Amino acid sequence: MFELVQEEFIRRKSARKYTSAINCFASKIVCAGFYGRKVWHSTSKYATTIWQCNNKSHKRKLCSTPHLKEEIIKEAFINAFNTLIESKKELIA
Repeated sequence: MFELVQEEFIRRKSARKYTSAINCFASKIVCAGFYGRKVWHSTSKYATTIWQCNNKSHKRKLCSTPHLKEEIIKEAFINAFNTLIESKKELIA
């Protein structure tokens, strides 16, 4: 655990940008900049949580990457994690 934390410190320092620990996906999805969590229609019954590049509408750098729905990110993470669990013996070796 100690080594994993040290690696995370190094990763954050090399990013040289603000990192957030509010959400497990914060500072993990990267394109021209980090993806940030946004809530569309937050006051209505159609509220949706999405992630988009924080440079999406930046004045100097417009990013054309698409937004991602949080449900899709969670599903992709679970699939990737399950793949690691399935090949645990090979990874440890």
